[in-house]
Amino acid sequence: MRLIDADKLNFLEQHYNKSQMKAILDFLDAQPTAYDVDKVVKKLEERKSLYKRLQKLKDRDFIGYGYKIEAIDDAIEIVKENINHE
Repeated sequence: MRLIDADKLNFLEQHYNKSQMKAILDFLDAQPTAYDVDKVVKKLEERKSLYKRLQKLKDRDFIGYGYKIEAIDDAIEIVKENINHE
C-alpha cells in the first residue's frame, strides 16, 4: 500500500471541468484515512505516560521502563519527522 497526500495532488496538466473536478475531490475526501499521525502520536504518548507511572513505583520489575520511554520518544520523533520531510 502507498500513502498519498491528497492535498498535494497535481491537476495542473489535466483538463477537467468543474463538475468532474468536484466528483474527483469528493471521491478522494470519502476515502478512509490509512494513517493518522495525530492518532499514532496520541497512542504513543498514552503508552509513555503509563510507563512513567509504572516507573515511579520503583519496583525492580519496572526498571526497564526507562528504556521503553526513550524508545517511545524516538518513535514519536520518527513519526513526526516522516510527515515533515515529504
